[in-house]
Amino acid sequence: RARAVRDAAAGLADGPDEGLAAAAAGLERRVRRSRLLRWSLRGLGPVDPGPQTPAVLAGDVHDRLLARLERAARTLADATTGAPGPVAVAEERAALAHVPALVTGLDLGAARLVVASLDPDLAVAGHPREAEVTRA
Repeated sequence: RARAVRDAAAGLADGPDEGLAAAAAGLERRVRRSRLLRWSLRGLGPVDPGPQTPAVLAGDVHDRLLARLERAARTLADATTGAPGPVAVAEERAALAHVPALVTGLDLGAARLVVASLDPDLAVAGHPREAEVTRA
């Protein structure tokens, strides 16, 4: 389901797509109800909420997953697109700042989940050299 929603959203041209928005909202509800997923991700990579921490980064991997899904469903319903604004840049930089402390001491699988939950976009955060390396 997640892959289908992602692929459909990638092909989204202009305007709202009610079917896609409904699929994204359904995916978010399904993930929110999954006890096994909650149990698996709970407590992994916790970020304390604070004045320097964007709300989307606060919590653990499960909390960030739900926040990203909710944000995606809301964005698809509103059909808002465009270049990342200053808030998005600040969120990406904050995500990158948290990575080293959160992955230290974790096994590779857990570290990958933590980094994926932070979803740092190096190009948006202003690190073009690193962004080129990740695209290669």
